[in-house]
Amino acid sequence: MYKEIETFRAVMLTGSATKAAEMLGVSQSAVSQKLKIFESDCGLELFRRERGRLEATENAHILMLEVEKHFRGMELIEHKVKSLKNRIDTTIHLAAHPVFGQQVIPKVIAGFVQSSVTKVKFSINGSRDIYESVDSGEFDFGLVANEIYGNSCVFYSFCTVRGVLITPKNMLNIAKKSKSLSDMAGHNFVALNSEDTTRIALEKECRLKKINLNMVVETPYCHTVLELVKSGAGMGIVHPLTLAGIGSDVIDAFDIRENIYFGSNLIFRKDKTLKESAKELIKNLRIQTARELKDVAREHGIDIKAKQFDI
Repeated sequence: MYKEIETFRAVMLTGSATKAAEMLGVSQSAVSQKLKIFESDCGLELFRRERGRLEATENAHILMLEVEKHFRGMELIEHKVKSLKNRIDTTIHLAAHPVFGQQVIPKVIAGFVQSSVTKVKFSINGSRDIYESVDSGEFDFGLVANEIYGNSCVFYSFCTVRGVLITPKNMLNIAKKSKSLSDMAGHNFVALNSEDTTRIALEKECRLKKINLNMVVETPYCHTVLELVKSGAGMGIVHPLTLAGIGSDVIDAFDIRENIYFGSNLIFRKDKTLKESAKELIKNLRIQTARELKDVAREHGIDIKAKQFDI
């Protein structure tokens, strides 16, 4: 019945069988035949035929209202199909480990969405979970700790920075802002998990200098180390960004003489090209990272050794 309804609509829109035929690209006789079939199927008189002209009845006008709703719906569906065919994904999906996810990235996203039509889906996860999410295609890219590796993703060094020693207030002499492992000996120490590359570097330095640290707690995240130190559990070594937004009245922070670094990698799938909007967000992230590191250094009076890499 679709052809008959389409013919009925064309007649109602144009006002005559001749113009309806031109609109549909068919003969006038074909239009007349379709109208008769439609009227017969409906069991209604839709047109009065006077002196070769078609005059729509009241029933025809009432029916036309419903027909127009149907065709408007069809036009919307066609428009949606076209938009889906030509769709440009306007959402960036990213994930980051907590060091970047807690403070830095939210500030970057806040500024980014104010000047871009691009939407952002953001998640804070452990580095292994991030790798699996990027590998599966759920996220466009991620920031992971440098102990994570895999074959299906591209890894770029994003930022490498020397760790910072943090202690409860007044545990160590604050006048000396540079500390070594020997200054940490004899105190309770809150350590990162044994597979963390920073923990591995720390243990290597301890073996070389024959120093034993009293590791009373192990945890996977720098922010947990910070909370434990604030609570008085001991001292610990963290990524400087962990101190973003933390005042010098909360904890004491010191430079470390030993080469104990934190590294972060940007990852995305080998078979996936980063969107221009994603590249712009990464650029803003690099800028914000440098800004946050400077703010932390100024607040805590420490000399942060960092290296950022162009992506």
